[in-house]
Amino acid sequence: MKIIGVIPARYGSTRFPGKPLHKIAGKPLIQWVVEQCQKAKSLSKVVVATDDTQIWEVAQELSRRLSHIFLRNGNERPVFGDYRKLQDNPHFRDHLLFYEYFHGDNGSGVGASHQTGWTGLIAKLLQQAGRTDSE
Repeated sequence: MKIIGVIPARYGSTRFPGKPLHKIAGKPLIQWVVEQCQKAKSLSKVVVATDDTQIWEVAQELSRRLSHIFLRNGNERPVFGDYRKLQDNPHFRDHLLFYEYFHGDNGSGVGASHQTGWTGLIAKLLQQAGRTDSE
């Protein structure tokens, strides 16, 4: 059975307007909620339901940043860091590894490289980005 987690995100709250975008430890609240929901093993998918363009733009920016870790920037992918064999060798450069964590400054992969949960998330983000860019 598939279970979808839906996170309602309203900007116009009467008690705390803009709460989903309020920064806590440098990240918007909505980002913290999404990241925690994605860790829930019982959820097949996590979506943010909003009618606010500011929240939508933050969600789009987070998706863009995460996607760009895996996309080529010129001839290199940030996820491969300084590993020349992965960056340059035609047998490796198009075979992506989905790491457990990513370096905050340069996007290089850190930790275990067999995190299959990332595969679905990144594939979906790239698919959505391609659809948005072509429309």
